[in-house]
Amino acid sequence: MPKTSKPEPAELAFVIDGETYPFDSSRLMFSEAVAVKKHLGMTLEEFGAAVNAQDLEAIGLMVWMAKRRKLGAAAGSFADFDFDLTDMLSTAPTAEQ
Repeated sequence: MPKTSKPEPAELAFVIDGETYPFDSSRLMFSEAVAVKKHLGMTLEEFGAAVNAQDLEAIGLMVWMAKRRKLGAAAGSFADFDFDLTDMLSTAPTAEQ
């Protein structure tokens, strides 16, 4: 069976309360795909389109995924997840960076 090449990491980072949470969007865990369906009612294709369209719920779920990847269960549940959106957006890289 031929090997398939793995996509290059698409590294993002979210800063929340001064803590950086990296997110490699080139990989997706099964549990994260289930969370997309459970919490947003979207397929993965719809989720990708929603993130690209800057849908706040989709972005929030992606931020929670990044936090969960770094902290594990200590990140808590998505239902209880909250963060200062304006602070996170102010620390996001711009097209010029």
